[in-house]
Amino acid sequence: MLRVQGLGCTYTSDRQRVVALRDVSFELRQAERLAIVGESGAGKSTLLRCLNLLVRPTHGSVEVDGQVLTSLGHKELTLARHHIGMIFQHFALLHRRTIRENVALPLELAGVPRAKISQRVDSLLERVRLLDKADAYPAQLSGGQRQRVGIARALAHSPRVLLCDEPTSALDAETARHVVALLDELSKELNLTLVFVTHQLELVRALADVVAVLDGGALSELTPITQFLAQPRSAAGRRLLTPEAQMKLPHHLVDEARRHAGVGPSTLLTFAISSTDATSTIFQMLFRYPQLHVDVVGANIESTRGHSTGSLSLLVHGAPAVIQEAIAAFEQQTIPVEVVGHVRSAA
Repeated sequence: MLRVQGLGCTYTSDRQRVVALRDVSFELRQAERLAIVGESGAGKSTLLRCLNLLVRPTHGSVEVDGQVLTSLGHKELTLARHHIGMIFQHFALLHRRTIRENVALPLELAGVPRAKISQRVDSLLERVRLLDKADAYPAQLSGGQRQRVGIARALAHSPRVLLCDEPTSALDAETARHVVALLDELSKELNLTLVFVTHQLELVRALADVVAVLDGGALSELTPITQFLAQPRSAAGRRLLTPEAQMKLPHHLVDEARRHAGVGPSTLLTFAISSTDATSTIFQMLFRYPQLHVDVVGANIESTRGHSTGSLSLLVHGAPAVIQEAIAAFEQQTIPVEVVGHVRSAA
């Protein structure tokens, strides 16, 4: 449905050549939802804008529903963009136009008859629950309401792809949750392929089926959401999750374990949780070694798409040879486990 092949983007800034994207390729099926994540300057927003050619890539191709956008002329590209809606971080509404007029703008520019515009706009505003605000101006609305106007406007041409650039970062937490719920509802109802840039893991959890991690303009991994949250494949992905994964761990324990690599009489193990029954499986396996004593020192497990995902940290006490035997058993069962290190005293 959406195919990106060998996408690269280079530009000049302050007389310096900047490589924003490096040979990015991926494919999405209809109704799949992709989160683009990465550290600041990784190329996330550039990639998103290349998908509808608001930024024209230096090389590579973007294909939507079999139509290669990068090969189209101006007129054909304008028509193709009707099938690709876009939501902006700071709403991008025209303050001198009413809410109704803002939503109508894409249809007016496309030459849609006035009667059809009125009918379509009312339908969209009702869908985002703002029909009662149709004659208000953006300044009279809250941030969440303005973003809902932006969503309605993005849906004006009944797109099959919806691009979102940090859609909740300008909103408070409670308002953001309402906007996320609306995007979730609409993407399912309308069978939308959703691509969004975010630095908020709550949004990734709530909406993403697949996660693309950018690092220095390159795609370092493309991973199903449950796999990403449990055990990112790339160093860039692990950096994004590290603060959250360790927030419930005693810092002195982690620091000491990292100073003493490998297995010892008190070894800190971290397990990647990617299924609902993973935690019980881990403890059932440990019960096979009665000579080991186990302390739970940290857990960050949440439900995502009906699966438990996150991490579990255990301090395992006992003979190093027995601990090593248990670790080998986990690895044989393909249960992801990391030996953080060992400590010289019990927690």
